[in-house]
Amino acid sequence: MKKNVFMVLRILLGLVFLIFGANKFYSFLPMPEMIDGPGKDFMMALGATGYMFYLIGAVEVIGGLRLVLNKCVPAALLLLAPIVVNIFLFHICLDPAGMMMGAVVTLIYAALVYDNWVSIKPCLK
Repeated sequence: MKKNVFMVLRILLGLVFLIFGANKFYSFLPMPEMIDGPGKDFMMALGATGYMFYLIGAVEVIGGLRLVLNKCVPAALLLLAPIVVNIFLFHICLDPAGMMMGAVVTLIYAALVYDNWVSIKPCLK
């Protein structure tokens, strides 16, 4: 049972990153209008670099594919760590209205790190 729960969480998180990462290249999901403020300023600054959204999207697609395909899951989780931290902090500090999505992604990510901790721990030494 436990194994199935973590498999579902892994695939779910992988699909989230795969879909939202691919959206950074193809823009097939409508993006909600952001209210003027620090959150919008931050997103505009990322867009103004000309490359940052593509880099983030590539990391999300690679990590998401690895999770969905169950290939190198601990490495995928380490690759996605900075993305998850930024999603969480962005919603806490700059866009509290979207906090639910950030919290769900962070909780699923934390559960998967817990499940793969034996493989991840040596990488952190």
